[in-house]
Amino acid sequence: MRKKTVLDMEWLRARVSEESNGCWRWTKSIMAHGYGQARVNNEHVTAHRAAFFIANGYWPTVGRHKCDNKWCANPEHIEDGTIGDNNRDMAERGNLHRGQDHEWSKLSDAQVVEIRELLAEGVTQTVIAKRYGVAQPTVSNIKTGKIRRTR
Repeated sequence: MRKKTVLDMEWLRARVSEESNGCWRWTKSIMAHGYGQARVNNEHVTAHRAAFFIANGYWPTVGRHKCDNKWCANPEHIEDGTIGDNNRDMAERGNLHRGQDHEWSKLSDAQVVEIRELLAEGVTQTVIAKRYGVAQPTVSNIKTGKIRRTR
């Protein structure tokens, strides 16, 4: 049986390096989108949320980085909030990327226009999805405007 992880400042400090800007760079696993990742009691958690828990005694709803460094695990740089708060933070700081500029985007803005044209011509969503290497629900969401609304 695995030993339970004790989340405390000693655990955290052993996994970070202090930067000159006050951020604590997570030195262990980094997820594809840049966030630090820890394994705590056989569960994956983001490092900044674990840091917030250590400092505050509860898990944040959304761990918001005041420093805008995804890899930072300095509890003083993390605050609790909602998804809306986090989105407002990103918009105010110029970090809210939409369309092809979003880090998870698979399609360029030009491809989305092409997909809309193909849909208007009557090409099926399944055929379009295969052609562009995306899932059919993605094409459906483009059609209905749930994603990639015209800017």
